[in-house]
Amino acid sequence: MNKLEKSIYGAICYFVKKFPSFFNENLKESSKAYYYWIDKLNEENKDLEKNAINKYSLLDPSIEWHFTSVNNLCALTFEQVKKIIKWKNDSDLWSSSNNEIFVEKTIYLGEVYFNTEIENLHSSKNIKASSEFITHCFLTLKLSKDGFFYLLVNWYLKPQVKIFFQNVDVDHIPLQKIKYQTCNPFKFNFSAATIENRESLSKELILDNINILYDEIHNLELRLFEKLGVDAPSSGCYSLSAYNSINKNYFNKKNYSKHYLVQKYADNNILYQGEDNSKYCTVTNKILLNCKIPHISVISLDPELGIHYSKIENFDVDNINIFLFVILISNFFDKSNDKYNEYVNSNHIKPTERYDYIYDYYLELIDLIHRTKNINFESKYSLGNRTKVFEKANYLTSKMIEKYTAIEKEILLKKNVCSEKVSSSNLIYQKRMAALVVALAVVQIIIALLGLK
Repeated sequence: MNKLEKSIYGAICYFVKKFPSFFNENLKESSKAYYYWIDKLNEENKDLEKNAINKYSLLDPSIEWHFTSVNNLCALTFEQVKKIIKWKNDSDLWSSSNNEIFVEKTIYLGEVYFNTEIENLHSSKNIKASSEFITHCFLTLKLSKDGFFYLLVNWYLKPQVKIFFQNVDVDHIPLQKIKYQTCNPFKFNFSAATIENRESLSKELILDNINILYDEIHNLELRLFEKLGVDAPSSGCYSLSAYNSINKNYFNKKNYSKHYLVQKYADNNILYQGEDNSKYCTVTNKILLNCKIPHISVISLDPELGIHYSKIENFDVDNINIFLFVILISNFFDKSNDKYNEYVNSNHIKPTERYDYIYDYYLELIDLIHRTKNINFESKYSLGNRTKVFEKANYLTSKMIEKYTAIEKEILLKKNVCSEKVSSSNLIYQKRMAALVVALAVVQIIIALLGLK
């Protein structure tokens, strides 16, 4: 409910309070509840003021964080890959003559800048677009002989983006706030409301800041894909890279803190990590899933090794985004499952209509199984020991294959049963048509005999 609607709600409750004889009992009760909760919250706020938070963060603010990039992984079609490779050959002075597509290969397309002044930079790699948070992006093309293609785009962030996520000022946020569902007094839920405290409202503020960053990236993405000569993919998997130097797993505590969003105990999150004490994790939770960049890659470095986060970011780009492949394929499955679930599990839909949807779902499952089998993770770099991470990624894909294969067998069984029902319906229809033809033939014979008489 916006400010205007909230004002309308308050005005209605005011008039009901002043002129109660003109209104029904429901509105009278709603008006009483409105003023009761205003007084109650004012009293409670006096106590809450003592321990109120004035700063809020995405990650533990006691740790020094570097937010380096937003990474987007998306699937491509064969036609899109052809156009992107053509763009690469046109923009590179020294381009390879080997333009095979159906081959296991990683092609580093290089950087694309925004409104920069770099000598000898090809015009196709300099997009005339202003950006508040992004310096440039790096493109990586993943090819396979089985026809599954991916584009990984790393959007590199300016240092000042940190103020959007860490130690954000929340003093201006009320200690408690009532959120009413509607200002329409004729609706049944006119008095329905929720009470939110400053912590929950601060979480919303962090999510809004993440969405602001995504909106700028999305606008630049449209310009980027226009430059590549392809339509922007309809879906992708986004993650935010965050580095620290604590040299241990970030998710190693059980206590709850009201000062930051991503808590440090694993049970509160959905974690993708190599092992329990892994220094590299990709995390999301129920709150982050409500924003447009729902995953965070948390990387903990050993300061004694002298490996700077920028070096890891630049040269270990494949390893950092390894779990994005797992998440992207999982998203594909969820999307297909939501699309066809009603038709697959319902027995109240006509067999002919149901068969078409089950058949389409079956084909998508087969494609998904092949896509998952096509992924084989192996470490290409020695910066940081990620053996356990790659083992976990391969383990997750093997479990996904088992799950999708079991579902595929079940769907195949339903498809066959549905096909038999369709065949049975067709057989009954054919018998009826045959009977009709015989009846018409008899009628014609009778008419002919009557004509002879």
